[in-house]
Amino acid sequence: MKRKLATVLAVGAVLVVVVGIAAYQQLHTPGGETRQVRLKTATGTATTEPTQPATVQAWRSRFDSVYRLGPNEVLKLVPPPWIPERFEFHRERISESNTTGATALIISEDARGKLAVASSMVGFGGDTGGGYTVSDILSDLIVPPQEVDLPPTILKTVLRGDIVYRSSSSLQERLPALMQVIAPIVGRRIELVRRPVERDVIIVSGKFKLQPLADAPSYEGRPTIHLFVRAGEPASLPSGVGGGTAAIRTILDEVGDITGYPIVYDNPLGSGLRVNWRQQESVVEMQEKRIGPADAAEVDALLANVAKQTSLELKRGRRTIEMWTPKE
Repeated sequence: MKRKLATVLAVGAVLVVVVGIAAYQQLHTPGGETRQVRLKTATGTATTEPTQPATVQAWRSRFDSVYRLGPNEVLKLVPPPWIPERFEFHRERISESNTTGATALIISEDARGKLAVASSMVGFGGDTGGGYTVSDILSDLIVPPQEVDLPPTILKTVLRGDIVYRSSSSLQERLPALMQVIAPIVGRRIELVRRPVERDVIIVSGKFKLQPLADAPSYEGRPTIHLFVRAGEPASLPSGVGGGTAAIRTILDEVGDITGYPIVYDNPLGSGLRVNWRQQESVVEMQEKRIGPADAAEVDALLANVAKQTSLELKRGRRTIEMWTPKE
């Protein structure tokens, strides 16, 4: 059900072009500020390996020797300083015109040992530091971070370097592998187990029916669900600052990622029709500034705006749900 997407956004003097295979894409544009931008491509699926000319084999051999996983490895961190061959890999697989290389990469390794870019992070406004957080890795490769009961300080810990993971591995394999990677960084070993926990959630009920906003009914000529907090944002910038095309459950999962609240469905909600969705700067700010669940008033405003466009009822509540928690 995945299809090729191309997103082109102009922000000030910066033109951002994203092409990839994704169930959805999330793009955080600069907005005139220094910011790290995550560009998703084919998470969990290796891209087709192009034919390599003989002159390329030398650097690819060196790159593969550093980045390939060992026989018993599922996920690893390759920290800087970068080997020169990483830049060549970046130019070949992401952008021939790039002159700096990505700040950080997520790279998948398939059963044949082929390495492919699953996600890249690029700095805008002069920001060349940073990297993926523990929360980013959970969200992209394992499980929604709001379903993992770890302190916000750990979830927001930045992993400086590139992440390599085995594409054929399972959640049960990747999660402990990630905990092993972060142990020396956070200063302790963490073993997670699945168990019921009472916590704040977003409860979804009702039947989905798309009801586009009257003042911002579409993006690129298609009905669109806009994720926003501040009134008037979709009308002033219908393209938002990122988004994609996805089923309604995927869009609601994105709401969970933005707010830090797990999503609970009172009624079965099928995957259904794929629709456009766009996010506005206000929800990007919400996600970036929050420590733990986002501010309740902002969450309620977002839920009200989504409810208007979907005919669903969305509200905060308290439920007992299965979560990954540290073993006692």
